[in-house]
Amino acid sequence: MNRALMLPALALMAACAPKTLPSSEPGGFPAEPELGKPSLWTPPVPREATTPQGVDIAVVDKHDLPLISLRFVSKQGTIWDDASEAGLTTLGASMLTEGAAGRTSLEQAAAFADLGIQVSSWAARDGWVYEMEMHSDDLEAGMALMADALLRPNFSQDDWNRVYENHVIGVQSSLDDNGTVAANVGMQQLYGVGHPYGLPRDGTLSSLQNIDLDDVKRWYDTAVVDPMIIAVGDTSTDELATLTEKYLGDLPIAAVKRAPVPAPAPQAGLYLVDQPGASQTAIDIFHLGTGVDDPARPPLNLATVVMGGSFTSRLNNRLREQLGLTYGARMSASAESHVPGRTIAYAKIRTDATGQGLTEFHELMRAGRDDGFSQADLELARAQVLARTVASGESRSSLADLYASLELAGTDVDAFSKRLKAIETATPGDMQAAMKAYADIDEAVIVLVGDLEKITPQLSEAGFTEWTVLNREGSRVD
Repeated sequence: MNRALMLPALALMAACAPKTLPSSEPGGFPAEPELGKPSLWTPPVPREATTPQGVDIAVVDKHDLPLISLRFVSKQGTIWDDASEAGLTTLGASMLTEGAAGRTSLEQAAAFADLGIQVSSWAARDGWVYEMEMHSDDLEAGMALMADALLRPNFSQDDWNRVYENHVIGVQSSLDDNGTVAANVGMQQLYGVGHPYGLPRDGTLSSLQNIDLDDVKRWYDTAVVDPMIIAVGDTSTDELATLTEKYLGDLPIAAVKRAPVPAPAPQAGLYLVDQPGASQTAIDIFHLGTGVDDPARPPLNLATVVMGGSFTSRLNNRLREQLGLTYGARMSASAESHVPGRTIAYAKIRTDATGQGLTEFHELMRAGRDDGFSQADLELARAQVLARTVASGESRSSLADLYASLELAGTDVDAFSKRLKAIETATPGDMQAAMKAYADIDEAVIVLVGDLEKITPQLSEAGFTEWTVLNREGSRVD
C-alpha cells in the first residue's frame, strides 16, 4: 500500500478502536473463561426387534448421510473349537467371504465391488462376525449377497486350498515374531494347557494339520448361534427386520448345549523360549484380570493407563525415554465373558539389556502395587480413557464394532455406560487395589523369547535363577 494512503488508514483504525479493553486482568487482556465440566459421553441405546426366525435386530439410526455399517454376529467363537482343531472357526469364517450361490470367489467379490460394498468376516474368542460397509440405497442388494454367503456358501476345494495354504503360511511366519510367540505361550501358561482361552485363535501348526474342508462343512452346520444383526446408519429397525425375514428366513440357527468353560489354571513363573540370533527379547507379563462387568474393571483400566497405556506412561518413560532399552513398553487389561480376563505388560528389550529390562519391570510394577497412584495420575488416566471411549463413537463403523463387541461379551449398552460412570468415580486407592489383585508381578506368568545363550547369564546375574524352557508352541524342552 502507498505510504500516503497507509497513514490515514491507520489513523482511522485507531479512532475506531475501543479506548480500553474489557478486562479484569492487568494489561487489558480478557480473563480466561471458566470451562464447565465436560459431559460424559455414552453410546446411544439401539432400537431392537426379533424376527420370527429368531434373529435379533439392533439399529442405531443416523440419517445425516446415506451410509450403513452392518454386522452379523454369531456366538460360535474359537473357544468352542476342540483343542486338536484350534483354528477351525477362524478358517470357517474366512471361507464365508469366498464363493457362494454358484458364483466363484472372484464373481462374489465382484458382485460386492459393483455395489461399492466393503465386506469381511472374522472370528473372535466368543463369536464370529460378518460385516458390510455400504450406501443405504444398496442395503437390500447387500443383504441378498450376505444371505448367499451365509446360506449358500460354495465351500469349493479350490477356495479351501488357497485359504488354508495362506492361513498356514501366516501362522508359520508369525512364529518368527518373538512377540507373537511370547503372547501365545503366555496365554497357554495363564489359562492352562489345552484351555479354550489358552489356544491361539488362528490355531497352531499342529492343530491345523487336523483340519480339512469336511471339518469346515461340519463346523458350518452349527456355525450360527444366537445371531444378531447390528446396523448403524441410514436405516430403521422395521426395514432391517423386513429384509432379514425376506433374505435370512431359512437361516440355520443351531441350538447348542455347552458345558461351562473350565476355570483358568495359571502356572505362575518365568518361562524362556529360545530364538537364536534375536536382537531383542520379547518380555510378556501376564496376570488374570477381571470379568466383563466386574466393578474392579474400571479402576484396573485406569491403573494400566498410568503404568503402560500411553507414551508418557511409567513403563514407557522409564524403559524407552530414560534408559533406551526398547522402542516401547505397554500395559493393558482385557475382560472375557466366560472366565476372568487378563492384564498384560510387554516390551521388546535389547538383547544385551534383557536382565536390566526385566528388573525394571519388577521395580515399576511393584511400585504401582505398593506405592499406588496420585490424584494427578488418576485425572490424566481418566481423561485418556474417556477420550478413547468417545473415539469409539466417532464413526458408524466404530460404533457398530462397539455394539458387536458388547454382544459377543454378553453385556449391553447400559452396563457399558455404568463402567464409564465408574471411571468418573474411581479413586487412586481403587487403582492401587486393582494393581494388587490383578497385576501383581510376583504372582505373574512371565515369558521371555530371545537368544537364550545371551540372556540367561544376564538373568542369573540379575537374581532370576529359576525358569522353565519351552518351545515355540509351549511344550517343555528337557
